Amino acid sequence: MYRADIDGLRGIAVILVALYHAQCGFLPGGYIGVDVFFVISGYLITAIILTDLENKRFTFARFYERRARRLLPALYFYGASAAATAWFVLSPPAMKEFGRHLMGANSFSANIIYWLDASYFATKAEHLPLIHTWSLAVEEQFYLAFPALLISAFRFGSKPALFSVLIAAALSLAAAHYLSFFSTSRDGAFFLLLTRAWELLAGSLIAFNRKNDETETAWKRRTSTLLSFAGLVGILLAAITFDSKTHHPSMFTLIPVLGSCFVVAFSRRTSLTGRLLSTSPLLWVGLVSYSFYLAHQPMLAFTRIALARPLSSMEAVGVLLLAFVASALTFLFIEQPARYRQQFSTRSVALFSLGGATSLIFAGWAAWYFDGFPGRMEERVTIKFEQLEMGWKGRAEGIKLGRCHWNNNVAPDIDAFLARWNCLTDNSKRPRVLVVGDSISADKAWLLRAAGFDVGNLGGAGCPLLPPQSAQEPCFKILAKAKELVRSGGVDGVVLGLNWYGPVASADIDAMVEFWSKENVGLLVFSGMPVFHDFKNRVVKHIRDGTPLDQITFDDRQYELHFASLDAFQRRGVSVIDSRALLCGEKSKCGAYFDGLPLIGDPTHLQPAGVGLMAARLTNDPVWSRWYRSLVW
Repeated sequence: MYRADIDGLRGIAVILVALYHAQCGFLPGGYIGVDVFFVISGYLITAIILTDLENKRFTFARFYERRARRLLPALYFYGASAAATAWFVLSPPAMKEFGRHLMGANSFSANIIYWLDASYFATKAEHLPLIHTWSLAVEEQFYLAFPALLISAFRFGSKPALFSVLIAAALSLAAAHYLSFFSTSRDGAFFLLLTRAWELLAGSLIAFNRKNDETETAWKRRTSTLLSFAGLVGILLAAITFDSKTHHPSMFTLIPVLGSCFVVAFSRRTSLTGRLLSTSPLLWVGLVSYSFYLAHQPMLAFTRIALARPLSSMEAVGVLLLAFVASALTFLFIEQPARYRQQFSTRSVALFSLGGATSLIFAGWAAWYFDGFPGRMEERVTIKFEQLEMGWKGRAEGIKLGRCHWNNNVAPDIDAFLARWNCLTDNSKRPRVLVVGDSISADKAWLLRAAGFDVGNLGGAGCPLLPPQSAQEPCFKILAKAKELVRSGGVDGVVLGLNWYGPVASADIDAMVEFWSKENVGLLVFSGMPVFHDFKNRVVKHIRDGTPLDQITFDDRQYELHFASLDAFQRRGVSVIDSRALLCGEKSKCGAYFDGLPLIGDPTHLQPAGVGLMAARLTNDPVWSRWYRSLVW
């Protein structure tokens, strides 16, 4: 039986996700809309399978044909549209990366690729047109195995099948919670089927008792009304209170998942929740929710890339409205016709599925294999990106990547990395300085060495300056190793650096100082780097517009707020060096290029020319000179 309230719930889910991707500030947890989708999908698909099993008409061919008719036409349409847009908009490196993502989206392995490539909560994600396809990959991986497992359990009766689903959901939730809190990679918990299956299975559990009886007693109606409304409130509460720091998925995710379950299980056509969800606007959004989900992220990402800047609120809303119009047309002229056998036979669907997947996977492979087709761009763009690529190779040597600076892609075994780490000067030479922090701190060690100071560095990509919760995390082990080096007497001074943006909380600064205060070691802090947002996209845009590259500037307001907040270090007696002053000299603001050479290779990381410029200025920096001399005397 059709339920309008479930379409309305779909509408809420896709609105939450779309507003989150549009960077709507009042919904920091809007990503939980995907969790709502998972519950709905698990419920509906399991209900279909169970109904077919009870009526002895289930076949795998019929099941997967339904899935293909429902998903593939719109997916291929938006995949082809994204590929065509990428050809004109993306730089060669971005196009090469897009090729891998296009392959993942159309082979339903996108979640694995994004797990290896990018964090969902990283700034970079806003420029990835296909990052939202990770959830489709999770669903399709789930439905490759789930029907066979459910049918096998159902042979022993509905109760054993229900019990099997319950046990599987509990195990998946336990894995999600453990990996979110104690794993070295929270991205794995976010993207992988193992830690997401429980959300789909939660919907499956409801399907075992899928009667929606409108003739129930008054007491049951009141209870259902209360529980369904509480579920809706739970979903919205999670969207408002969760953010990128929330351990997700984990036990916390029970809030939106159980909220979705309560709505699906207890909402009735005549209840408050049912009436709210069945309103015409939500119904329309719910009906086109799949196409809208596919359309909104590519349109947001490509618009940001083309403009080479963040979108204003009005611009983001405008893009979402265009995406909605596109999705309505897709629903009417692609999704709907594909569902009917009268218009497209089973054979046609099979050929279309095979041909569409093959074509788009091949297109993605070609973009990856041919390095993003650099010939698409005018020659100056290609030259500038080749220049940046050479600079990245120089940086890897400068920061001693894999030897002194840890990165999971280069040195996956953190224990082996720390065991062979040997980046301090000989103990007979004074002073002995250790630079600690993330990749920005590695850049600072590079420029200190370029300025003639023999310093060692110990840090890791993305590592904070305070120990993570788990002692098993690489960043925890790195900080522990740094402290051990200080306690052993092999270090006279510690330099801290981090990829800060905006103000730093005084409580965090106090905690950092406290972490080192008992070690009797000189402490110095480099401020965060100026941030050149959308750097590579701006390089392309400036060249196309004929604008000098030295006019690519950074976010000065955020840097001012950040640097002012570092006064808390100085109040604790810790010296602070202004990274902006080293980069710009006497000017308060400078560009990303100087004399035709790039100073940075992305929004914050240095290139050889930037290191040379900053190193020359560091030798005359009074803060550095005073601090360095204090270590000797």
